[in-house]
Amino acid sequence: MKRIWLLVAATIVLVVGAGTSIAELPPLIPREILFGNPERRNPQISPDGKLLSYLVPDKNNVLQIWLRTLGRQDDKPLTAEKGHGVQHYTWTYDGEHLIFALDRDGDENWNIHSLNIKSGVVRNLTPYKGVQTLLVALDPNLPNDMLIAMNLRNRRFHDVYRLNLRTGDTWMVHRNPGRQFWWIADSRFNVRVATNLTFVLLKNPDGNRWRQLHRWQTGDPGGLVGFSTGENTFYLFGSHDSDTGYLLSVDLQTGEKTVLAQDAEYDAGDVFIHPITRNIQAVAFYKDKLEWQVLDSEVADDFAALARVRKGEFSVIHPSAPPSYRHVILAVATSPTRDGLSLTTVTTDRSITTLMNVPPRRPHYFSASGQNWKVCRWPRCNRSLTRPVMAL
Repeated sequence: MKRIWLLVAATIVLVVGAGTSIAELPPLIPREILFGNPERRNPQISPDGKLLSYLVPDKNNVLQIWLRTLGRQDDKPLTAEKGHGVQHYTWTYDGEHLIFALDRDGDENWNIHSLNIKSGVVRNLTPYKGVQTLLVALDPNLPNDMLIAMNLRNRRFHDVYRLNLRTGDTWMVHRNPGRQFWWIADSRFNVRVATNLTFVLLKNPDGNRWRQLHRWQTGDPGGLVGFSTGENTFYLFGSHDSDTGYLLSVDLQTGEKTVLAQDAEYDAGDVFIHPITRNIQAVAFYKDKLEWQVLDSEVADDFAALARVRKGEFSVIHPSAPPSYRHVILAVATSPTRDGLSLTTVTTDRSITTLMNVPPRRPHYFSASGQNWKVCRWPRCNRSLTRPVMAL
C-alpha cells in the first residue's frame, strides 16, 4: 500500500512539474514570420530591356506577376491566379510572352502557361491531367519555341518535347531510354547531353548512341551548365578527386577536362554566362557571404562597381538578352534585416541605377532571454545577447 502511494505522489510531482515547464515555454514564433511571402520577389528584365516583371502577393497572400516600365511608376498586375499562385516564371525571347508554372493543390504536376503581356491572354500550353511538365530550354535563336520535359508517355520517365508558343503545337524530340532525369540541348534544340545518377552522357554526332562524358561521384555536388557557342565545349560542376565542387570545361572532341574555377574550402554554386557567346564570365562561391570570382576581364569593372554600391553581397538575378545584354539587373543584399534588397542595373557606361528598393520582410531577431523569446531589432540588441540567436 505504501508503494502505491509513493507511485501516486511521484506521478503528481511529474505532472505538476511538466505543467510548470510547459507554462514557462516561450510563445511560438508566428508562422507568417517563418513561411510568409516576401513583399516582392524574382524580378526579371524583358529581352528588350524596357520592362521589369516581379512577383507580389495579393490581398489573399497569393503570388501574382506584376509589370512595370523601366523608368516609370506604372506597376500593374498581370495575373489573378488562385490556390498556390505563381511560384516560377520567366520571359520568353519573343519579348511578348511570359511563361509560368501552376500545379493543382500542391500535387507538383506542373502545367506551363503562357501570358501575352499585350492582350493579357493566358493559355495552358500543357493541359494534361496528372502530368508533370518541366522547362528544359529557351534560346534567343528560336524565340517562338521552347523545350519541355513531360511524363506524358510514361509516368515514371520524362521525355523531351518541343513546343511552339504561338500555335501550341507539341512534338517529342527525345524519348527517354530510362533513368535519364535532365537534358541539355544545343542551339538548334537537339538534345545532346543527358544525365542520370551516375554519368553525364553525350550523344554521338550520328544521333544513335550515347557515350560517357563525365562520371558523378555519389553524394557529391554536381550539375550541368551548358555548351559554349561553338558547341565544342561543355561546362558542368563536378567534384571528382576534390573536397569541394568546382566549375569544369570538357572538350567534346578530345575529352580533355579543365578546371575553370575552384576554391579550397567552398563549393562553386552559380555562374554568370554571356547570353551570346555563352562564355562563363564569373563564378560564385558562398563563403561567409556570396563572393564572385571574375573569369572574363570584360565584366571585371562591372562587378567591381556593383561591389561598391552598398556593403554586403550581391547576386546576379537576370541578365537580359540581346540587344540589351549590358542592361543587367542584380540584387544587392546588405544586412539581412536592416536594409533589405536593392534592385540595381549596370549599363554600357557602367552607370548604376536603382530600380526598386525592397524593405526587409522580417526585421527582427529572436533570442532566448531567460525563459522567454526576446524580439529585438538589429543591431540594437545584438551586442547584449548572451543566448543563442535565431536570425529571421
